[in-house]
Amino acid sequence: MRQLFEKRTTSSNILPLFALATFGLNLVTLFLLMFHGSLLSQLKRQAPPRLVQLDDGSAIAVEKKEYDERTPNTVRRFVGESMTLMLTWSEKMPPESIWIESQALVSEDFRENFPKKIEESTLSDAFSSNLRNTQTVLIVKRIDQPQEIKDGKWQVDILANFLLVGSSDNLGKAVPFNKRIVVQVVDPPKEPLEVNSSVNRASYRLRAAGLEIAQICELDEKDCS
Repeated sequence: MRQLFEKRTTSSNILPLFALATFGLNLVTLFLLMFHGSLLSQLKRQAPPRLVQLDDGSAIAVEKKEYDERTPNTVRRFVGESMTLMLTWSEKMPPESIWIESQALVSEDFRENFPKKIEESTLSDAFSSNLRNTQTVLIVKRIDQPQEIKDGKWQVDILANFLLVGSSDNLGKAVPFNKRIVVQVVDPPKEPLEVNSSVNRASYRLRAAGLEIAQICELDEKDCS
């Protein structure tokens, strides 16, 4: 009887120790998993650039980004080059032709209103002259840092001058063009380029950034989204 009592006492003493050891083991395992997860996250952020081979045979190193992420410089460059392309006209290349060939840079919802926005702005002098013997070009002075509106969408303030140069006016006339441009993420073009005009080629190259213009507003407008 005494031996049976001692065995029960020993078993009752071992059970709490066993439970405590099991809990400690699980806790250590949890910490290890958390530690490994943080290491993997750091390795993912520190992953070396990937080498991408282009169709023309050249290769570039690229950094992996999420689908709706763009660097500030990518957004600023897209805004500056896209607006310069669409607002540089001549008698041989009037705005209507430019806009048709570069319309892929503008979202479908905004394409119809894009020319109206330009015509209603301070560029009305350019349209009143019908661009006869006149060349125009957008001279960018400053492009501010993009402000993220939501995931995959930014607003960028651009300060520029719309320069009109006529055959009788070599100095030209500068019209201020200070606007707020909203850009958003879009799928880059996948189809090969078919039309080989200079404007179309430039538009295709810019669209490869996976961005498009969604809205143009005045700088003092509160809601430009």
